Amino acid sequence: MTQEEFEQELSTQVDKLERWQVLAFAHSAAVLAVPLVFADGRIDFWTEEQRPNFLYHLLSTLDYQIIFDAALDAARSDARYAALSAALDAARSAIRS
Repeated sequence: MTQEEFEQELSTQVDKLERWQVLAFAHSAAVLAVPLVFADGRIDFWTEEQRPNFLYHLLSTLDYQIIFDAALDAARSDARYAALSAALDAARSAIRS
């Protein structure tokens, strides 16, 4: 399987997921990637132009999980599902950008 085929298959499978599943998938991938990215203290495998963008998306995905968890707790405790919906929409926008 080529990289292009892999990316297409991954995209196809992710499109079938619900929003919370996409967030969970993105968060899991970010958690797995962080130790690998910073393992030897160097991030020069990305070009200088790519570095800020990739780091921003990687680390912000972890932040959105915190927002998601807080919104889920609020929705569970006092039935304010609008907070959960807003957090999911924010996380989805971050994941897709």
